[in-house]
Amino acid sequence: MKIKYSTKLIQYLIQSLIVMIVISVLSMIALQYTVSQGRTRLAISFMAKYHVYVINRIQEEYFLKHKKFANSIEELKSGIQFENPDYDYSTTATNGVSYSYGITKKQDSRSFIGAVFKIPAANKSEITTIAILCKNEQSGNIIPPQSILKKGFPICRAGTTEVK
Repeated sequence: MKIKYSTKLIQYLIQSLIVMIVISVLSMIALQYTVSQGRTRLAISFMAKYHVYVINRIQEEYFLKHKKFANSIEELKSGIQFENPDYDYSTTATNGVSYSYGITKKQDSRSFIGAVFKIPAANKSEITTIAILCKNEQSGNIIPPQSILKKGFPICRAGTTEVK
């Protein structure tokens, strides 16, 4: 009777061990997938932020060369490919300011807006630029409000935060 009991106990322990190993392996796979998805989402967001930053810098360079801002990405002729399955990129220009957008196509990502303002330089005979990059506080396909220039400094509007 003792032998039969211990055989069943050993069999039960082995089955339990196998179940725990299977659960552990499946948990590790699920965790790895989750971490990988988080990293992918983070990388996509970083690239969007980087693209809007680059558009800002190209707009500043364009302004120094042409004394005006470009009204489209095509007009910038940067040679950089801004086509992306996760974000739509665009730029517009009005009198004295250029806005660059990275608008997410996904509901779990955030959109970005960059602005380049022309401002008088210290010696007043020159014009220079100052830029800012802002991120939507809410996720989703939401166009961020345009940044403004306040007392000579660009600021992000309500609903967005500055990206440093």
